Amino acid sequence: MYDVEMMLVAAVLGVSVRSIEHWHHLFKKNGNLLPKKTACLSARWSAPAVVFVDGFMKLYPCFYLEDIQEAVKANSRLL
Repeated sequence: MYDVEMMLVAAVLGVSVRSIEHWHHLFKKNGNLLPKKTACLSARWSAPAVVFVDGFMKLYPCFYLEDIQEAVKANSRLL
């Protein structure tokens, strides 16, 4: 029914033939071209720890990473 060459479609859309082939494969595999839903990742640090580090960075704008790590360890209740 839609006997259109991929080169023509690629030229009209301004993409490569490889992109058209990739999209066609995804459509045949998934039935759509929507991106996969990614899992929501949880924060590695608690909210109080993030607030503490933010305040530390504002108070000491020139710091070493080790300084923040030691400060967080000293306030281990935040983790």
